[in-house]
Amino acid sequence: MGICQSSAAGMSIVLSALSAQEVNAWQQGSGQRLNPWEFQVIREASRAYVAEYYAEADEPPWGDPDAIYNAAAVDQRLLSRRR
Repeated sequence: MGICQSSAAGMSIVLSALSAQEVNAWQQGSGQRLNPWEFQVIREASRAYVAEYYAEADEPPWGDPDAIYNAAAVDQRLLSRRR
């Protein structure tokens, strides 16, 4: 069981949230038994992942890459490894 399900649609892949049947199949195949709250949280997390995957956004969910990249720190680290 992954974070979502995928299916082919023509030449592209379409992601969808995990269905209850998919989670139940995983439980049966793995021999693991989820508590009801765990079952629900897994499905909610899957829906949130797929929604975020398809959301219109200018930046990744962790923020603006340019704002979190520190060129001076990267340069210093690279220089320290050359020694």
